[in-house]
Amino acid sequence: MNRRFFKNLLCLFTAVTLAAAAQEVMPALWTGAKVPWLIGVATYYAVRREAWHGFAAALWCGVVQDGLDGTGTELNAPLFVCFWAFCVLVVKRQMSDGVPTCAAAAVVFALTREFACFAAFKCTDFAAAATAGRLLARLSVLAPVSALAAALVAVLAARADSALGNVWEERGDKTF
Repeated sequence: MNRRFFKNLLCLFTAVTLAAAAQEVMPALWTGAKVPWLIGVATYYAVRREAWHGFAAALWCGVVQDGLDGTGTELNAPLFVCFWAFCVLVVKRQMSDGVPTCAAAAVVFALTREFACFAAFKCTDFAAAATAGRLLARLSVLAPVSALAAALVAVLAARADSALGNVWEERGDKTF
């Protein structure tokens, strides 16, 4: 295995670890939703990096999210992988790979994930907690918060990748 492979894994491991820690330590928003830092990491790797980076990040973030949720549904890992496939097949072909694209994709995924969790909770013992009013309140808060979180993660992860030499940016006649 080459050195670049390990530097990519180091950056991915650091991003997922920091995002999971921030998501767990930060208090929940007034609707009970947490800031979706792991969605931001998965979005960055799905939109702005190679396909295998995105798949590894999506699978890893999904497994970690399942562990953090504690609901026992194990719904997040398949959702994160489906989101990665959506990004590879649709988003990367239709949009640029900039920060606004990461923010828009994160909003789409956060809302989709919230709907999927709502449907899963309606079919389980969590039905008392899953009301339409609560869902609408969470969706109204999650949309801007997930966009901001994904934009911040995209900027920080791009800088970390650039500092480690994992990606190169072309500006004019210079390559960084």
